Amino acid sequence: MKKILSNIILILFYIIISLITIHQLFFNTVRYLYILIFVVITFLLLKKYFHLNNNINKFLLLLITYLCFLQGYNVIEMFYPYPTIINVGSYEKAVIISNSLINYPINREFHIDKDSTSIVLHTDNTNFFDKIAINIAKSELFDNSVKIGVYYRPSDNPSISNERLEKCFNNRIKLIQGVKFVDTQIPDNNQIIINVIVDKGTDKNKIYKIINNFLPMPNENKRIIISKE
Repeated sequence: MKKILSNIILILFYIIISLITIHQLFFNTVRYLYILIFVVITFLLLKKYFHLNNNINKFLLLLITYLCFLQGYNVIEMFYPYPTIINVGSYEKAVIISNSLINYPINREFHIDKDSTSIVLHTDNTNFFDKIAINIAKSELFDNSVKIGVYYRPSDNPSISNERLEKCFNNRIKLIQGVKFVDTQIPDNNQIIINVIVDKGTDKNKIYKIINNFLPMPNENKRIIISKE
């Protein structure tokens, strides 16, 4: 009976840890996965080295390795360069946007300086990041005081950096409902040209407004061409 109970406790503990891990992997895929792989390897090596057959010992080892995993996660949290989703003219508006439009359970930080407030999202999932950017861009809360962030890795090489930015905008625009095809071109650092094909029943003006709102450059430096299929 005791053995059955210990097996049930161990299985439940495995399930709880798995659920917590899956939740974090959902929002922070890359960095969390690296730590998880390291912890699993550590657990297996220690289990084999100490020849652990007793469930209580396995439970304690799993608990210790998972606590190490959480500590490693906390260390990475301190140094990981999270992306900025918006920069807003006032803290009050940043809070309203955060509470109203950021609908995912993602940690966020408010960075306040003299003239503006930025919101940093604790995620490396670009899909979630771009969906939030679209929600902000199409909201009535958007105005000239709001600058929407772009999540990409710049390079010292301008051509590589522009290619990454083109890919970033293509992926973001594809998430907009009604968009069938998009081609983004950045011939230089001051110009951007976006060609979009949308469904027949789609409101082109609405698509234009969303794209225009999250492009972080003056209107004279961007061309957005929208046509129906």
